[in-house]
Amino acid sequence: SGSSACRDPSGPPGSRHADDPEPSRSVLDLIGPVRKMREELERLRRRVARQDERIARQDEQLDLMRQALQRVRQDTTTEKDAAHHEAATWYTDVRRRIDELAGSAARTAFGERAAADRHEAHARLTSVLCRLAFAAQPSSPAEWRQAAAGVTGDPDALPDVGRAWQEVSALRFRIGRLGGVHRWDFEVPAGRPYDPDAYDLWHKSDPGLPMSHAVAPAYQVAGRTVHVRAWVHTARG
Repeated sequence: SGSSACRDPSGPPGSRHADDPEPSRSVLDLIGPVRKMREELERLRRRVARQDERIARQDEQLDLMRQALQRVRQDTTTEKDAAHHEAATWYTDVRRRIDELAGSAARTAFGERAAADRHEAHARLTSVLCRLAFAAQPSSPAEWRQAAAGVTGDPDALPDVGRAWQEVSALRFRIGRLGGVHRWDFEVPAGRPYDPDAYDLWHKSDPGLPMSHAVAPAYQVAGRTVHVRAWVHTARG
């Protein structure tokens, strides 16, 4: 009919033929930006990879530096430990010398008394002299003689302290130069059974009796095991 002849051959508004070139142009327009995005992503990937390589190299260098520093610290620690062990050996000699000095004074003052009395005085005097020797502040020979008089009641019990006192002074000076925090430990759990794994028994003490006091202190550097254990005396309660 006439109305059919007048219909728009393009169809309803908004519809397109299958051979319309516009969709193809839209896809082609996206190819360029997508390619650029891919190239940019590849550049970023390569940049990140290079940064990862630099970080890995830096980590390796830091590890090498840490290892070198650890070796230096170990060498230094080993040297200090060796020096403190040497000082510990020296200390055992010094405490023996103090003990011999105290024993001589005890024999002078208590020569006529029973052996048990002499041994008790000997132990007390060694302990008193060691507390003077290893106090925070240095002691004088006069203080040693006064201490001996206080224990024995004899002002002439300890006439000469020169050699032992000099050894103590030299040992204190040596340990002070080594650095580190050290301590002279007189603490002993009085009344408890003697523990041979924790303490050294004073040579005139009975291991079957409970501990009484430290005759000579333990020597220890902070952060380390005890270099020399305390010398303990035992006695009946």
